Amino acid sequence: MKKLAVLLFIISPLFVFGQEDSNPPNELGAIAVNFEVDEDYFPIKTPDGQAFYSEDYKAAIMGQLLPISFEQMELEYNTGSLEQGGEVVEKDILTLDGKRFLFVKMILKDKGDTYLTMYARQNDDSTSILVSGFYGPGHDAEKMDAYTKTAALSAAVKE
Repeated sequence: MKKLAVLLFIISPLFVFGQEDSNPPNELGAIAVNFEVDEDYFPIKTPDGQAFYSEDYKAAIMGQLLPISFEQMELEYNTGSLEQGGEVVEKDILTLDGKRFLFVKMILKDKGDTYLTMYARQNDDSTSILVSGFYGPGHDAEKMDAYTKTAALSAAVKE
């Protein structure tokens, strides 16, 4: 059950854009993660600045600060719980620009041809930064992968 909760926490923002939330954000959710994004390709920005959408809303990049240590995330990552959210196409542990990332690319269940790419890395001893990109038909896979990777490499908690 814990694995499913972690997976839902990670991918749930992809499905709630535009829905009203009567609950105020918790302290962690209120902490901004800054990242580089091509605002010509993703001109629609959420009010909190944590997600950027394409004009057709079929592609997005978002950043989150997760209340889970990198070590705990890595344990979950290695258990196979990601398969509950869709078909994993690629999965790896990468070192990019001296930073260690958990990387996953998957096709989401019940979302047709929608791909999700996630990069997660340690922020501090108890939190991790997650950058996710998703895209559907009509968006170039290589371009979207490059946008998501750039965002992940530049992601940092806003001070």
